[in-house]
Amino acid sequence: MKNKTVKKLICMLLCALMVLSTPLGVMAVELNSAPVIYVGDISDNALYAYPNTANSSAVFDMSSSAFIGSTVKMISGFALYATGFGIADINAAATTLSTGIKEIMDPILCNEKGTSKNSSISAWDYSDPISAYKDDVIYTENVQAFAKAAAGYVSEDEIFFFSYDWRLDPTDNADELMYFIDHVKEETGKNKVAILATGNGGIIVNSYLYEYEGHAEDSLTSVVLYNTSIYGNALVGDIMRGRITRKVEDAGGIVDIYNEISGTNRGDAIFSFVKGDSMGFIDDISTNLLGSGSVSLLIGKLFSLLITTILESQDVDKTYGKSYNNFMDKAAKTIYKEFLKEYLRNIPGIWALVPEKDFYDAYEFMFEDAIASGALDAKINAYRKVQDNTSKTLETAKNNGINVCVVSTYGYQLLPVTVSLNDVSNGIDSVKYSSIGAKTADSGEEIDNFVNCENEKHNHISPEEDIDASYCILPENTWFIKNVPHGDITAEGKEAGDRPVATFLVWLIFGFTQRNIRESASYPQFMEYSRYSKTIIANATAGDDANESGYGDVDYDGKVDASDARAVLRIAVGLDEASKETRIVADVDGNEKVEAADARLVLRYAVGLDLIFPVQK
Repeated sequence: MKNKTVKKLICMLLCALMVLSTPLGVMAVELNSAPVIYVGDISDNALYAYPNTANSSAVFDMSSSAFIGSTVKMISGFALYATGFGIADINAAATTLSTGIKEIMDPILCNEKGTSKNSSISAWDYSDPISAYKDDVIYTENVQAFAKAAAGYVSEDEIFFFSYDWRLDPTDNADELMYFIDHVKEETGKNKVAILATGNGGIIVNSYLYEYEGHAEDSLTSVVLYNTSIYGNALVGDIMRGRITRKVEDAGGIVDIYNEISGTNRGDAIFSFVKGDSMGFIDDISTNLLGSGSVSLLIGKLFSLLITTILESQDVDKTYGKSYNNFMDKAAKTIYKEFLKEYLRNIPGIWALVPEKDFYDAYEFMFEDAIASGALDAKINAYRKVQDNTSKTLETAKNNGINVCVVSTYGYQLLPVTVSLNDVSNGIDSVKYSSIGAKTADSGEEIDNFVNCENEKHNHISPEEDIDASYCILPENTWFIKNVPHGDITAEGKEAGDRPVATFLVWLIFGFTQRNIRESASYPQFMEYSRYSKTIIANATAGDDANESGYGDVDYDGKVDASDARAVLRIAVGLDEASKETRIVADVDGNEKVEAADARLVLRYAVGLDLIFPVQK
């Protein structure tokens, strides 16, 4: 009896020592209810003449007769050629196309110094929270979906929209983001904010983290990078290298992109397409792109000629593919000569989208008949240094206590305009770039050689075996969702108003500590959005093993040791709070409670006395 009492006293003493020897900050939990700054893609950042004034006007006024005329020229170049109506010469068709593009793009072009040709044109300044802009273009379905999902943490009075002029040097925009972060902190009275970045917005955030390391450490709780272009965009890289000619092998892939634009489910869209309901299909597309009215009607009529021709054929792929391939093969030189080189090479923001491996080829191609000014050259190259240091930048942010998470979606064919057509992608972004480093196989193929990270407890291969996430800069903090297109977080859930993708992003942003791919059984590294069940399904990785549950590893460092035992004990006695997911990991005896007994079991496992936890038996 006496021996038992002594043992109990020793155990209590050891427990006390474990508790006291753990710094309060190790597992301390402060509910992350910081204000959120949304840094969107190019499509989220409209440009205005004289913004924030009574004389302001949108650069692309889709209701104007000038815009309608230019749009008709742009589309009719291919549409009329493809259908055989009126234009037999491909060069003439290409000239018609490039003329329309130039007329639409002219107001936003940059001069030879890499600054706006028209000094009156810039982005709108949204200094108030999104609750003040419910009638504005920034109050998009994406923003609304996120705001609703985040309602348990922040209100719309605590969500802000950072707007920027996407044409300009992203390092200059990073300066503006730094000032905007200070503005939000002052407006809300909070010491820190969280950032959700999409598309091109990731380039701005990466530049900010690189240039303002100390400011970021003092100002940010979380940074979630959703389908960002930090590592560039394959389509832009190909276009800037003159690689736009590409054979179409699958018209169904093009339908995939069109139906996402139209808002139609893939199965329904293809069914309508093949069955001949082209006008209804095209009406959905044009209405979602351009709004209802005369523009939609004109665009719809032009495309209906093309679609009708396709539907009259017995082979959709060959009919569309023949027109498309002939046009792209022969018109590329005309389009480059008359538009792309002259206009795109002066826009620094476009150069930031060029992947590192394509940059020097692109520079040589775009300036083969011209010399970049010193000012333009400096702006074009400004992001190169930022991009080269991305790994160090994001790791430094994590080490400074910022919760950094990367999300990449896939499952859609890349737009069929360049040599990167077969990249694993979400329709706009190649996964190898939007995931910041994953190795991917061409669509439909498998990766020849799998390479896993040093942590042998976890596997990073996608179920389809076409993505190896161990190459990512942050392999333990990068997630993938199949069947979600570029930039979209509005995928519907089971219940009215539910948005499972937005809910996942909210889970990432409002974390207790650095989020990890093994932290939640609901959100593993590879997931899939089901259009049928309207849920995110947790997919197993290829070659998962029994250790992936991660029981006992409450600090998510890939091993179970004495520090985990101390952390479990602190949770058990109430010194530290923990998320629901962390409590599951800590409950190693499986009794649905976190107690001192769990800490003892973790310690026994750590020193090798036990080889398995009771919950695993």
